[in-house]
Amino acid sequence: MLGGHIDSWHSATGATDNATGCAVMMEAVRVLQALGVKPRRTVRIALWGGEEQGLLGSQAYVKEHFGTFEAPKADFGKLVAYFNIDSGTGRPRAGHLRSPGRRGRDPRGDRARTEDLGVLGATAQSARRLGGTDSTAFNVAGLAGVGSSRTPSNT
Repeated sequence: MLGGHIDSWHSATGATDNATGCAVMMEAVRVLQALGVKPRRTVRIALWGGEEQGLLGSQAYVKEHFGTFEAPKADFGKLVAYFNIDSGTGRPRAGHLRSPGRRGRDPRGDRARTEDLGVLGATAQSARRLGGTDSTAFNVAGLAGVGSSRTPSNT
């Protein structure tokens, strides 16, 4: 699952934080369709609202469609991961994977596969804390959520 949001708070421009995430995710799906790629799994895109007001859109979606690790809904086990872009303009250089519980996995071994794309680092964390960006709504529920960054915190 892919996603981004358009900010709507009083001092946001909406264009860089984070309409760029929405544009990147829509382009990713467009490219897959243009290439005729037939993924084995559904690729779903979500364009959130209410991120700056408390992750309202992503939290409501996760609650309605996935539930939590402790009280899962039917689709909980079907989600591989949610990938979120909330780093403004510029190429993402790092990923932050929060994958609590039994779904935990350290992505740093995959770094060599993405170095040619300019991805310089990855970090893993198992905390289930809400805040910062929409991927944490997935993390709190016990789902794998990946957020992007322009600055690698682990190289």
